[in-house]
Amino acid sequence: MHASLPAYAVRKAATTASVVPAPLVFIGAATSTYIGAGFAVSLFGAMPPTTVAWLAVHRGAPMSRLTSGSSG
Repeated sequence: MHASLPAYAVRKAATTASVVPAPLVFIGAATSTYIGAGFAVSLFGAMPPTTVAWLAVHRGAPMSRLTSGSSG
């Protein structure tokens, strides 16, 4: 079924899916995307686009790690 995923990832995904309804995940992802985009647009007037992109990557990496469930 999930040949490319480790067993702990499948268990975590199944647990999360049973706790958080899909529409709520979709709304949360859309809200996060629009807030991040709005924040980035407001920063373009204050700093160069490469700096804004760097900030976005370095802000998103820890969030991705927190939500992925992997420890290392």
